[in-house]
Amino acid sequence: MKQLATDFFQSALISIALFIALTAYPVFAALSCSVTTAAACTGTVILRMSASTNAHVELPSQSTASYASNVICCSGVSGLGNSCSGTFAVVAKLAATTNSHIQQNTQTGYANNACISISAGTVSIGYQSSNCTGFDTTLASMPAVTNSHIGGPSDYTNKICASAAATSLTFTINNQGFASGATTVTPGTAIMATSTLVVNTTNSTGWNVTLSGDNKSTTNNNLQRSGDTTVQISDQTEWINGAATTTAGNAVRIGSLASSGNVLAFRVMSASSTNGTGFQASSWWGSADNYLTDSASTLYAGIASSTVQRQIGNANTPNVSGSDHLNDVQYYLKVPITQKNGTYTANITYTATANP
Repeated sequence: MKQLATDFFQSALISIALFIALTAYPVFAALSCSVTTAAACTGTVILRMSASTNAHVELPSQSTASYASNVICCSGVSGLGNSCSGTFAVVAKLAATTNSHIQQNTQTGYANNACISISAGTVSIGYQSSNCTGFDTTLASMPAVTNSHIGGPSDYTNKICASAAATSLTFTINNQGFASGATTVTPGTAIMATSTLVVNTTNSTGWNVTLSGDNKSTTNNNLQRSGDTTVQISDQTEWINGAATTTAGNAVRIGSLASSGNVLAFRVMSASSTNGTGFQASSWWGSADNYLTDSASTLYAGIASSTVQRQIGNANTPNVSGSDHLNDVQYYLKVPITQKNGTYTANITYTATANP
């Protein structure tokens, strides 16, 4: 019995710590374009040419076999396309859809536009003599501004220049309590900690964040004892978000937590949101921050497995002025008197992604 007593909880001998990792999507490179074959192009075809220089052109939607050997292929930026709708720029105008002369987009008379587009971000086309300084890349060149043939980037003086940039997104986090370092706990007494999520983006459709636990599985909990990972602290039932932020998930009030409330759980707080239209969804997490008090307006769930990547919030109509947007996540933890002593740790990962 003495051995059993020393193996179970002693307030000075049990500590809890979360180790938090971040990922942010997307990460983008600069726009790059070159003349290659249709078969070798792994990016987006902007124009198809009848030869490598002094050539007629056709739109990328055409399929003339002899034009497949010389296509203007662009890549390097996520969401790149050749659509003439949404966010796009006109590369040039064609007299016909195929076997055509070409003119710069500032000229009139040709009705068929060749475009470069991006799903989220910015794209621009310009024309310069001799070089494309100030742009990402040179698409092609022209001997004249209208009624012209076309060639590769170095063939003629009149350059077709392009730049594209996908939406920027940065993601940082500030932690407090046992989210920032080891904290001792008292059995039967709930404690809390917080993480402040900081997102900065120019994406007009907003962003979302997922939370997952590296240790979590159908048979394992997140918090595991160092030196013997079979000894664990129970998790609340894994979070399952609603199909929309207006549809309830499976979060519950403290009085309905599993294992008599002796679990690790989390929620997104409401008071901390700085998004205008909140990242925090009251249908998911409740409308009030009552912290460790049982309330139907304050809802908690368990950290999900890394295999499912479930959203905890979605700012789909935010103010995207390029300023920081802050949202707090609160962690709840309570352990039973029978919890074995030791240091318990969990690795959890937040992922911020720009909405399409």
